[in-house]
Amino acid sequence: MGACGSRVKGGGAIPPMPIAPLACIGCYLPCRHVRLQVGRIKRKPVYVLGTAKRPIPLNHFLYSDHTMSLLMDGAAVDVGDNYGWKTANYKAASAKLELRLEKKGGAGSFGPQRNFRAGNSGGGTDKGQKQVWSNLINTLTTKDLLPSIIFCFSKKKCEECAFFGLSSVDLNTAKEKAAVHLFIDAAVRRLSGTDRTLPQIMRLRSLLRRGIGVHHSGLLPIMKETVELLFARGLVKVRDAMELVLTCALCGMRAPHFSFSCDR
Repeated sequence: MGACGSRVKGGGAIPPMPIAPLACIGCYLPCRHVRLQVGRIKRKPVYVLGTAKRPIPLNHFLYSDHTMSLLMDGAAVDVGDNYGWKTANYKAASAKLELRLEKKGGAGSFGPQRNFRAGNSGGGTDKGQKQVWSNLINTLTTKDLLPSIIFCFSKKKCEECAFFGLSSVDLNTAKEKAAVHLFIDAAVRRLSGTDRTLPQIMRLRSLLRRGIGVHHSGLLPIMKETVELLFARGLVKVRDAMELVLTCALCGMRAPHFSFSCDR
């Protein structure tokens, strides 16, 4: 605990007021260990208040054929209602997807991609995949579920989704585009002359202006930080990321978002 006070006109004094630092964390960390560690570092008593259920229910959906099928009703599951698990919805959506894949000979829109280069929309990339991503973002926008994080299992998949799958998606207004432009200019100003126009920076600049970001280990550190800060400020509405640990660490902290999607 700390205290502060000040003097007022006439010589009187405002009595010290207690200051209680408050940390709100939504995670599965062992709270007792965190409490003890913070207490040792700060040399102050630390108290933990927990809840057995999520203040904001976590719902699981399966997106298929332009439809979001509810698989788990978080509010119902939290109170022990087994009907919160929508098994019938999962079976129906899975059967519909399998039927569509069979008609296409097993080469559905989630099939493997080949001969892809970041920023290039040609070369053997399935056009159906592009339609899937753009339709998903349109659905999330309609349901007011942006900003969103899309988790991918590889750097290649991150860039496929961002540079090709979402190449026709524009989520920012003219005012937001201007804010992104100024922010990136200020960030890259720390680099030397020619480094400011590196191909990666130029591609990301165009992507970020549309409210879409990509985040993986292959990015320059300054661009990774730029994507994180723009997302936290609401200027990036969709972020493709592959670092699961980082993604989980940022959830609700530096990167508040309404939805989380997985490409498999």
